[in-house]
Amino acid sequence: MKMSRRDKIFLGSCIVILIILISVSIACVFNPRIVPWYPYGKETRFYTNISVERAVNMIEYSNVTVVDVRSLEGCGSCQFNQGHLPGAILESDHTIFFNSTYDILVYSVDGTIGAEFCEKLMNKVYGNVYNLEGGWEAWVSGG
Repeated sequence: MKMSRRDKIFLGSCIVILIILISVSIACVFNPRIVPWYPYGKETRFYTNISVERAVNMIEYSNVTVVDVRSLEGCGSCQFNQGHLPGAILESDHTIFFNSTYDILVYSVDGTIGAEFCEKLMNKVYGNVYNLEGGWEAWVSGG
């Protein structure tokens, strides 16, 4: 049976669409961050305490959102204006980071409130979450 030109084009289009659908499906299985609403997503289930040295490298060489949560411990804007980590934003509301796919580095005065902030982000973000061990005090003493 001979196929008409229109039938060949239709068959070819169906094959291309099928290949695209299969490729996207495979990509989503191996990297759930492509589709954040993927039912078996890789939400961050824990956070990592990191040293000042690792934080310096992370800030310099990776795309990380640096969050100053010292406002949860008093006058955050006063402390922020006196000094903060490079590129940091002052934020006390953890909910604005829900569903974020970015890596987040959190710090507080001594790291304690930062750890609590990180815990509130668990299972709510898709990026990695880091707490600066020792907080701002460790940053300052580390030079």
